[in-house]
Amino acid sequence: MNIARRCLLACSLAAVLLAGCGRSGPWQDGDLLALRIEPASLQLYLQQTVQLEVRGTFLEWDEQEGWGQVVQEVTGEAGLSLWSSDSAVVRVLDGARLFAVAAGTTRVNAWWQGRLVSIPVEVRYALLAGLDAQPPDLQLAVGDYRQLQVVGRLTDGSEVDLSAPALGTSYSIDNHATAAVTREGIVFGLSDGVAQVHVEHGRLEDTVAVVVGTGRRLEAIAVAPERLQLQPGGSGRVQVVGLWSDGSSEDLTGDAETTLSSSDTQVARVAADGLVTALAPGQATIEAGYRQFGASALVEVKEQDDVNPLPRLDSVSPAQVAAGSGPVTILAGGAGFVQQSRLYLDGRQLATTWRDASHLQATVDASYTTTAGKHHLWVENPAPGGGSSARLDWLVVVAPRVDSLLPSQAIAGSSVRLLFQGAGFAGCHPESSSPAVSFSHPSVAADGDRLWVTATIDGQAPAGDCQLLLVNAGGQAAAGFEITRPATPEDLVIQGPATVMLSGVQYYRNIVIGTGARVMGVGDEPLQLLATGNVEIYGEIDARGHNGQVGYLEPAAGGDAGPGGGGGGGGADGDGPQAAAGGAGSPPGQAAAEPAGAGTGSGSGGGDGAGEGIAGGCAQAGGGGGLAGGGGAGGGDAGAGSGGRGGGPGTGSLFNGGTGGGGGSTCSAGSGGGGGGGGGVVVIASLGGGDITVRGGVYADGGTGGIAYAGGGGGGGGAGGRIVLSTGGGHIVVEDTLSVRGGDGGAAWRAHCGGGGGGGIILVDAGGGGVEDELGFYDARPGRGATPLDPQAPEPGFPGQDGQPGSIVVRR
Repeated sequence: MNIARRCLLACSLAAVLLAGCGRSGPWQDGDLLALRIEPASLQLYLQQTVQLEVRGTFLEWDEQEGWGQVVQEVTGEAGLSLWSSDSAVVRVLDGARLFAVAAGTTRVNAWWQGRLVSIPVEVRYALLAGLDAQPPDLQLAVGDYRQLQVVGRLTDGSEVDLSAPALGTSYSIDNHATAAVTREGIVFGLSDGVAQVHVEHGRLEDTVAVVVGTGRRLEAIAVAPERLQLQPGGSGRVQVVGLWSDGSSEDLTGDAETTLSSSDTQVARVAADGLVTALAPGQATIEAGYRQFGASALVEVKEQDDVNPLPRLDSVSPAQVAAGSGPVTILAGGAGFVQQSRLYLDGRQLATTWRDASHLQATVDASYTTTAGKHHLWVENPAPGGGSSARLDWLVVVAPRVDSLLPSQAIAGSSVRLLFQGAGFAGCHPESSSPAVSFSHPSVAADGDRLWVTATIDGQAPAGDCQLLLVNAGGQAAAGFEITRPATPEDLVIQGPATVMLSGVQYYRNIVIGTGARVMGVGDEPLQLLATGNVEIYGEIDARGHNGQVGYLEPAAGGDAGPGGGGGGGGADGDGPQAAAGGAGSPPGQAAAEPAGAGTGSGSGGGDGAGEGIAGGCAQAGGGGGLAGGGGAGGGDAGAGSGGRGGGPGTGSLFNGGTGGGGGSTCSAGSGGGGGGGGGVVVIASLGGGDITVRGGVYADGGTGGIAYAGGGGGGGGAGGRIVLSTGGGHIVVEDTLSVRGGDGGAAWRAHCGGGGGGGIILVDAGGGGVEDELGFYDARPGRGATPLDPQAPEPGFPGQDGQPGSIVVRR
């Protein structure tokens, strides 16, 4: 069936579907398909004011992609009518606002351009008495986020959710460098520090304390040693130790928030650095405070010559062992060890052998080395004097696994910040098969699945391939790395309004994308913009996945991916077993494209790889697309007449992509919409440690699933891609948008709708050079599941489910 015939068929269907709506013409670009009111239902208290939004789904024609859909807000459009079925319960105010007048139930209705929608509203016989923002204390890792919940306490003793801004709640924050809060109450951790979110609703307010760190939570503090014995005129030292939820400890003695005081300054005094000076015989309590935590230690001052020293623990060998090693003999090194010194591991005393004043030996039994984890070792000396040393970490590790390395090449004489992704990186250090590569400033994420390191390439290094290794006591893993010696690079300058297609690795001295210029990523490999100097982006970089094709009665092709992304599946033909291929993409950790694979089930994605997307025929379900497990499905139930239900959120191995849903073969109706293409991979790096400035947008969003108009299911949205900004010590400025949003699912007419694609990953790493992003916006939101085009039908079809949120990591 050719395109012209398909257009005629679409027009015929449009005439049928629009009959009875005051119109009998064919489909046209810009036609309104459906209205919806947000929120979709309301429970109000007396005298509450809320803000409604009315959105329309419009038909859109593109010369290259064909028919599609676009959702726009129409709240302020001329001709829009809003009214309450019972104005004695709820009154409609100017600006699409509602006011709760009296207890009862009613419906609020919207009419525009021949389309009607309504939502239920309930008003309780109660007033708002109090406001609670939850959780009251929030601990975030850098790059993580959390949705706040705002609960209103009513005078009848009940509670109501007031989290949405449409319900009259607003959010603000006092420290924009540490955290950010969205209009919807989502708090993002940006850098280590503390902040406070202010929540307001009418005349009531509440606050949420936010601590942004490495994903740990401070549970208590301790003073070590717990007892210190000194002679008059002598001195010793105490340490304030923070005890974290992951079992680790941290010296907080010199922190600005730490306080130290003595209960009796005639006996002993203590300085801010922990130095205790004994003045006269007696006892004093050293009291420590840090935030809301407190701890103490006892100081005894005696006229006595024989006092044990305070031990100092400097090292332990081996510092790590492989999981399953069995019993292990360790040797601790330090100072101040006496024959009564004892080693402790996680609070349990070990059988200790004194070697000399600087060495202790002990055996760790097999119960500690069965599984991977972090343990804590320290030394205690008995009284008189004595005390506890600071704690050292002792690791039990597994062999690392490397899934990807970005960037995977560097120029001789350059320094570049590398990112390994995989698992089991605890205790790892980098090595190279080439002596020309050296490393500095390694950093491992708290969950052990990411490792950053600066690699410096010798200026005399020959061009060629080598292996970069991550090594720990459990084993090692390798990733391929290329050293290049290209000719002296030129500058890349693209001035607006030019549009330039680029693919793969682009290597230049300085890169400038001017205002109004547009760079479009194409091809099957990640788009890598590599500079030896500075990178300045004032225009736009576009690596979005393409939208899935609209489904009628022919097969609907899935969307092509951005560079390195996975294509969505196509919807199969309702009249026969013909399959429609989705776009190809790169599998996890690789750049080369692989063919699209078959789908695995009704409404599901095609698997963990990136290229899945061949739609099934008359008796098969379609495939999904999206990098590493994400994007949209194109298939549906065979013979069901409606397509498969939209898929729920899933987890991919690299991208946390949500599974797309719905669409495809029905054998009795039209094809489902094509799945949206997965977003691409964009790497922007300064190999020479230069600056990166982003004052334009960089987009690697997943494509939208195709609408299905003839009984097939809607296509699933494509998963968001990945954006990496990296420099080995330069300065990064972000003053516009970095976006890896998942694509929305495709709607369906009296059939099941597509699910949204998962959000992607944004990684910004300055290698210690600093990041300024107060004016920037990072967007890794998931795609939304679509809603039926004909919600008033007896069997309108299931809505698609939303995708899985993505991740944002900023290392300054």
